[in-house]
Amino acid sequence: MTARRYALTKPFLSIEEQINQLKLRGLQIPDEAAAQAFLSRVNYARLRPYWHPFEIPGDANHRFQPGTTFEDVVRLYEFDRALRLHVLAAIERIEIGLRTRWAYHLSEQFGPFGYLEPGLYKETRRFYESLCALNRNWAKQKDYDPILQHFDRDYAEPLPPAWLACELMTLGELSYWIKNLDRDQPRLRPVFEGLKKGLGIPAGVIISLLPHLTHVRNLAAHHTRLWDRKLTAYSLTKTFPRGPTDLLVALQATPPGREQYIYRTLVVLGYLAERMTPGCNWIQELCALIKRYRPLLDRMGFPENWQELTFWGSCK
Repeated sequence: MTARRYALTKPFLSIEEQINQLKLRGLQIPDEAAAQAFLSRVNYARLRPYWHPFEIPGDANHRFQPGTTFEDVVRLYEFDRALRLHVLAAIERIEIGLRTRWAYHLSEQFGPFGYLEPGLYKETRRFYESLCALNRNWAKQKDYDPILQHFDRDYAEPLPPAWLACELMTLGELSYWIKNLDRDQPRLRPVFEGLKKGLGIPAGVIISLLPHLTHVRNLAAHHTRLWDRKLTAYSLTKTFPRGPTDLLVALQATPPGREQYIYRTLVVLGYLAERMTPGCNWIQELCALIKRYRPLLDRMGFPENWQELTFWGSCK
């Protein structure tokens, strides 16, 4: 069945008209000049999801709850921006850690170019797809990076060793290389042991998380609203089969129906980031963001008693 399509009837609104419309709906804007300046930098349509939580539920005219100010909306927007940057900081630590482990342990077991052996991988087609992507990245970047230039000039191999190749990969590409390794081969066991070393969770769980982390990384990197978004890639709805008690309890505390929101992702990011980089205090810094901006935590999937959980002990 073809979806129904409607002609757009909403007119263009100047920034002044946008502000007047918000005021008519009950939003308090004491400093209109500041609001105009903000709306000249941040699109009205982009800001709209951040004031939606402050509207009266079910009101057909989208009127605001009494006392809501433009500053309330801006603070929520700024929290989401800070959250995206903080999420990217965690993913950076995890991604670089996994790149390093992948390259180190494959090279240790099979040599600098062992990663190019098709027999290490479950799906030959997927291997050659990953190899094509690596070739494209190599061709694009080798003339601009001094380290890559040095290798290209001084060595005969058509592709770099694993410890340089991993630096050419996006997180999504890296996840395909790792996921495609054949876990049934005994000779790859040391590689998987190296991938999970010090993390306290099975290598299979780490591998299954990579598509989700790639999805979240792409949302954050492209400045997409994150704080109350329902995450459609790997939803983390299944409990980890094994792992530290504080991690499992924090994940299991998610309210029913909120499993796909950002809370569970933040738990996983905090756990992995602080084990990839001991002492980074990512969880404590997240707690500081929450205390500073005081967002609507229920819309992020946080349980009511989250601060009582051992995992979040630094947030008390």
